[in-house]
Amino acid sequence: DVRANARALAAGVTPSTAPETLLFGLDAALTMMVDEGVEEVWARHARLGALVRSGLTDLGLSMLADQDHSSDTITAFFPPEGGSSSDFKDKLAARSGVELAVGQGAYADRVLRLGHMGWVEAPELEATLEAIGGMIRS
Repeated sequence: DVRANARALAAGVTPSTAPETLLFGLDAALTMMVDEGVEEVWARHARLGALVRSGLTDLGLSMLADQDHSSDTITAFFPPEGGSSSDFKDKLAARSGVELAVGQGAYADRVLRLGHMGWVEAPELEATLEAIGGMIRS
C-alpha cells in the first residue's frame, strides 16, 4: 500500500516489519556490482547470453527471439520437437537437478527460459547446457 508507506516514511518508520535481510542482500549485491563495474557486469551478461544461445543452437534447439532481439539476461527457447516445455523442465530437474522456467502467458507450455544474469558464470551455464544435451540425446 503506497499510501501506508508514504505515511510511515513521513513518520520515520516502516508500516510493517522491514525486510532487513532483503535490504542487506540488496546492499551486498550493489556493492558487488560497484566492485565489478557496471559496464563489466553488462559485458559479462552479454558474453554469457551469447554462450547460452550458441550452446542451445548447437544442440539443435530454436530460440524464441531472433538474434537481433535476444536478451543478455534470459534466453527463451523451444523444447525439442514433440515435447512440452513443462515435461522437459520436470524431467531435466528430476534427472540432473537443473531448474529451468517455462514460458508465461501464451508461451506457458511452449518455451523454456534459462536465465544468465546476476552472479552466474560460464561453468554453471556450461553444466546446464550439458544437462540439456543429455536430455535431448536420451
